[in-house]
Amino acid sequence: MSATTTVRIDRPVPVTDRTTKQPATLVRDYEDQPTLRPSQDPAVALAKVMKGLKDEERHIRTAMMRKQAVYDECDAAINKRLWKQLDAEIRVLRQRRDLKRDQIYDLHDVLEGQKANAQLMSQEAIDMTINSVLSKDPTWNGIMDY
Repeated sequence: MSATTTVRIDRPVPVTDRTTKQPATLVRDYEDQPTLRPSQDPAVALAKVMKGLKDEERHIRTAMMRKQAVYDECDAAINKRLWKQLDAEIRVLRQRRDLKRDQIYDLHDVLEGQKANAQLMSQEAIDMTINSVLSKDPTWNGIMDY
């Protein structure tokens, strides 16, 4: 029998609807003006987030495949500590990958909402967005520490 836990998720409040709460000790050199929202096209923001999550999921999958290959090479008669450790690491990576896939799945609901409201991006805008995301950090080699 599994226990059911209710998780409360607060409804996101747009920045423009929030009252700003600043620490009393904050010295303001400039007039405090919130960033104009949206600061970028919502479809562009969604495409960037989805691209980033898909990249992260792909990197996790690659790390899983590398560890699985080493695990598969382990002789069951020896190296028990190694293959047990690899198994645990693969399980952790699988959980991380599942989380990324859940996030991507949820964002596709947002995409469907945009479609229903005729807010989809053109292919040209998608290509421009992907290129801008990829050009943010020229030193990044595409490998995450997993």
